[in-house]
Amino acid sequence: MRVLQLVKTSHGARWALEQVQELCKMGVEVHVALPNLAGGFANAWTESGAKVHIVDIEFPARELWRLPSVISSFRNLVERVQPDLIHSHFVSTTLTMRMALRNDRSIKRVFQVPGPLHLENAIFRNWELASSNSQDYWIASSNFIENLYRKAGISQDRLFLSYYGNCLSEEISSARTEMRKLFGISEDQHVVGSISYMYPPKYYLGQLRGLKRHEVLINAFSHLGQLRSDVTGLLIGGQWGGGKSYERRLRRRAMSVASMRVEMPGAIPPQGSQNAWPLFDLVVHIPSTENCGGVVEPLAAGVPVLTNRVGGIPEVVIDGISGLSIAEDSPKNVAIAINRALNDLPKLGTMAKDGQRLVKTMFDVRRTAVEVRAIYEHILHKGQKPKRFDSKNFLETNYQEKSDNVVSLKKP
Repeated sequence: MRVLQLVKTSHGARWALEQVQELCKMGVEVHVALPNLAGGFANAWTESGAKVHIVDIEFPARELWRLPSVISSFRNLVERVQPDLIHSHFVSTTLTMRMALRNDRSIKRVFQVPGPLHLENAIFRNWELASSNSQDYWIASSNFIENLYRKAGISQDRLFLSYYGNCLSEEISSARTEMRKLFGISEDQHVVGSISYMYPPKYYLGQLRGLKRHEVLINAFSHLGQLRSDVTGLLIGGQWGGGKSYERRLRRRAMSVASMRVEMPGAIPPQGSQNAWPLFDLVVHIPSTENCGGVVEPLAAGVPVLTNRVGGIPEVVIDGISGLSIAEDSPKNVAIAINRALNDLPKLGTMAKDGQRLVKTMFDVRRTAVEVRAIYEHILHKGQKPKRFDSKNFLETNYQEKSDNVVSLKKP
């Protein structure tokens, strides 16, 4: 089986890289189109087992005059590789793929959808759907995304579910004491915040705040400081995609919080975040839109999570089981929820351990890659459709109720 995968960056999309590595181990002949091999995960891609082709497949939305050249380059790549199936990971690469192969009925195509953002906007949703034809299939990376496609009229036989897997380490290196010394945070302080890129608002989608809503969390810190004096806010990460104007605005906002200390140390290397997660007593993730991101890594590290009920997050953070979620996420309500959580850290620790067991099954790339290979087989040869992972069913099979009204996974 020869599969051509389309990835628009070598700096991000680690989930696509790790999936490719596992597929290669299973004997799938994988070819990958990347725009370059400059930094990021470039070395990992060259060592992944896949054949890497330097071809920029991203739809040039801001430079439409380049589109004929991009389409021509892609067609030439397909002619050279002769894939049985093409697997795209981004809206922009999917649009190029479909435009280039609109009249080709010999190659099946599958779009593994990393997030719901384009589906939540009617213009972009309709554009993506209108570009498809009978050769196109979709892999939803959350039940939330799958339901959006169902509502849009995509038939069940062209729609699959497989969560993006990760190589979640079995051994989490706890550098809590060392990291506290690095940031100058005393042991009597609770550390609350997150590790994530700072995505500026997409004004063309009507967004007034960043995707991860750092503004709301910083404002919540201002309220939290009026409730207690033993908390330090910590927001690790830098602005995504070049430029620093949005990050500078957030820093000015953080400096204006007089009621408590808020630290923004900037970005750290991807491998450094594994050591940084145990620094937190509570990770708070309240994005405006999301798939399952922002909560998997802290839970994998056994760190309690407080989040909102957006996108695919409720499939991971089951309120009172694997973490805490809030329906109303105004700054004041977020502050109140943080305060209540910090007053009951032992219970949160139990939830975090249960969440840890959940995500290490749900997002195990060795499991999800098997699903993806089975999806390939089904599309190409009408093999058996892979069994869906259902987090609620997983919990119902493995949990027991406790006397304090907290539902928790059974201990092995």
